[in-house]
Amino acid sequence: LKGIYGEQTVKASGLFSFYHYHKKQVPWLVFPYYLEGQPIYLKARPMMSKEEAEQIEVGRFRNTSGAVPCPYLIDANERVKGLVRSTLILCEGETDTLAAISLGYRAMGVPGWAHFKQEWVTEYVWPLRVFIAFDGDEAGAKGAQDIQWQFVEQGLTPPQQLLLPRGYDISDWVRSQNEINVGE
Repeated sequence: LKGIYGEQTVKASGLFSFYHYHKKQVPWLVFPYYLEGQPIYLKARPMMSKEEAEQIEVGRFRNTSGAVPCPYLIDANERVKGLVRSTLILCEGETDTLAAISLGYRAMGVPGWAHFKQEWVTEYVWPLRVFIAFDGDEAGAKGAQDIQWQFVEQGLTPPQQLLLPRGYDISDWVRSQNEINVGE
């Protein structure tokens, strides 16, 4: 990329942050965040479990620089046909957002509940019927309460939390409901 675009352009894009995966020779996925049809933020993760990543000392997530500018897949909801339009599932993470959309619902994701911005309530969420589908653990419950409070502070009815089994996120739950046996 440096040869094509120049070192300064590549540095400014934040793409150097993904070099770690290339150097470690691990497969990785990139999740682009779009706003008004334009890619404005990139996040990547290795295609391995948390335990595998820790074992070979690979960072779990990398992103282009700066704060998360918008929820993940907020633009896609208008283009995906067949989604329940009146309901939105708020997810923690990109793969969970994709899992919620696979169930037929509008969804948007934040890369960790602490990245949810209060202005997103009125900008992207309200007046939809909202459910929070964060991880089935204490951190997920705390995040859901924090976001519910952000709705209350704006005089709105807080979203309900989908109660996932302990230790599950929505992706885990979808997989558990749709396991297939392809034989050996």
